[in-house]
Amino acid sequence: MAAIEQYHDERGPLWPIKIAPFEIIIIVAKSDDVQQMALAQSLYTELLANQVDVLWDDRPDRMGVKFNDADLIGAPLRIIIGNRLTDGFVELNYRSGKKEDIPVDRLAQTILKVVAELKA
Repeated sequence: MAAIEQYHDERGPLWPIKIAPFEIIIIVAKSDDVQQMALAQSLYTELLANQVDVLWDDRPDRMGVKFNDADLIGAPLRIIIGNRLTDGFVELNYRSGKKEDIPVDRLAQTILKVVAELKA
């Protein structure tokens, strides 16, 4: 409880990665898109294999609902797999507000590097 009092904003907790219930949330924009779901499954499996605490939100809900729920969970990172996938990119959002596009071919290694840096 003390951590939430210290690390929060108006949207919910801002967990430090070392005590976050999940380090990353993967959000799929369209749960009926085969390409988006395949990438999410692959990334989810690889992150778990590398001991990353990850939650995969594949619900058919609107993105706003998924973003609000992700904010309430407070994971330090979220991966948005959406329309940019056709251009070869996914979006990495930091709970603090920073965003960056990550090329799909370097996605897992980039995420693992970011997680390691945040844990250091």
